[in-house]
Amino acid sequence: MIHVRTRLTADFTVVANALAQRPGSAVTVGVAIYILSLPDGAPVRIDALCEHFTEGEILISRALRELEADGHLDRRRERGPSGRLRTRTFFHDAPGDGPEPPQPPSPPRPRRSERHRRGARRSPAWV
Repeated sequence: MIHVRTRLTADFTVVANALAQRPGSAVTVGVAIYILSLPDGAPVRIDALCEHFTEGEILISRALRELEADGHLDRRRERGPSGRLRTRTFFHDAPGDGPEPPQPPSPPRPRRSERHRRGARRSPAWV
């Protein structure tokens, strides 16, 4: 085989050979490369991926589980500021490499009541 290469300067994704040449399912490699090409914040739910690919939910979910087992995909259930649970997905182009994904901000602490803030229950200092 002879590669005919074109130097790309925009709209391309860099993919590690270990991922592109991963043995196993071609669907898994395709899903991984597609996820890598998406901007941060793009939805990668199974239904969103099924809208892009012709494969169904079973194959797409299997691919995501394989990527998770390989260490490329990290799905975390987190509670948002409103208290609602959500899943945040982190994709590592090289498993086990790089810094830990950022943690979500902690929810704000409940405000103390006005009575406790002013110290209404405490005795005056001169007593």
